[in-house]
Amino acid sequence: MDELEAIPSSSLRKKHTALGYHFSEVWGHGQLLVFWLYPDSQTVYKCPSDPQAEHHNSLGSYVEIIEYEPKQFLPIQYYTDSPSIATRKKLNNLGLHSSSFRIIIRTYEKCYNIDVSEPQDEAISILKGVLDNLFSGGVDLKNVLRRCAHVCQILSWGEQLSWFQNELHGYPNGAELPWYRKSIRGHIKWHVTGGIYTAIDSVVEDGHKTKEEPIKYTEMDVWNGIDWILSAAQSGYVESTGKKSSKYISFRHKDVETKEMNIYDKHVFQTILTNIENLAFNFASNSYAVLQYGDALQDVWQAYRAKVEEHLIPIGFAEHLDTIRKGLNSQNPQDWRAAMWSCRDILHDLAAYLWCDQRETYEYLPGQGKDGKLRVTDSDYVNRLGAYLHQKG
Repeated sequence: MDELEAIPSSSLRKKHTALGYHFSEVWGHGQLLVFWLYPDSQTVYKCPSDPQAEHHNSLGSYVEIIEYEPKQFLPIQYYTDSPSIATRKKLNNLGLHSSSFRIIIRTYEKCYNIDVSEPQDEAISILKGVLDNLFSGGVDLKNVLRRCAHVCQILSWGEQLSWFQNELHGYPNGAELPWYRKSIRGHIKWHVTGGIYTAIDSVVEDGHKTKEEPIKYTEMDVWNGIDWILSAAQSGYVESTGKKSSKYISFRHKDVETKEMNIYDKHVFQTILTNIENLAFNFASNSYAVLQYGDALQDVWQAYRAKVEEHLIPIGFAEHLDTIRKGLNSQNPQDWRAAMWSCRDILHDLAAYLWCDQRETYEYLPGQGKDGKLRVTDSDYVNRLGAYLHQKG
């Protein structure tokens, strides 16, 4: 088989960025195959011995090429005589959509996986993999953090990227620790020095005591990265305070040296890992929903909003709604206060619109009105709304 002409991936990325595609080398050896990507998504590969030949004829069985047409909702097209079952399964699970496609190239010596997509499409693919890992139960938390950090990197989400990097590598001095890393609880214990036999003597001596000493507790903040926490979650963590003392072994008639230790059980570090995992899941789930379905969710919300406002505006709520919107988007406390009062006015006006009964009480609910019934006068707008819902329910 002829050698395929190759150029550095940086040159390839620079050459074709103008077409609006984002190139990401997932698995390779520093170079990508030369290829030209035209607006109609036709792809041509160049071999030195036959520059004009089309890729699926010139490369033969040595190379397997799979291409997805981004402008049509069609099944994946295979440019190979016998694609492997594993390849078919992998591509069917990619969740490819109209804004991206993927080309996978395999040779006997190298394997390349080239994503041709926008950063958002790459992020969606990564987040789907993260969620699959979290749903599976056998979570590789370090890998989850790394992949989420990469998503933040390619989408320029600086604040979230900082959190993932700190969880991976540890928090720098002076940084604000998250709550789940602060003041984790351990206990203080004196350990004897001098070897195994001295330790046995100490245990025997303690067994003769009739009164147990009260447990002394200590606390620490955890600044370390994920590797350290994963290790501590397996076996706990013990550190010396630097204090030394002595202990009398009565049946040996001698003193032995002791040193004070802070002991932290492995379960406190497992709790930290659980919190990190939960936060990573929330990030991945929320980000995936926004990136994959954000426009659809927004459209649904806008449709509901239009339907509601269609009925509210004729009632005379337009001014209240405008005041609330202005307050929510303002930095002025006066506008916040006005928005709060508009919320109250909407409830009052809605109650007056829905509740037309002129009687002062609603007899089917208890309250502070006459004969212990619910008062539904003009000033009792909350009661009116409650009575209306009760009546309709």
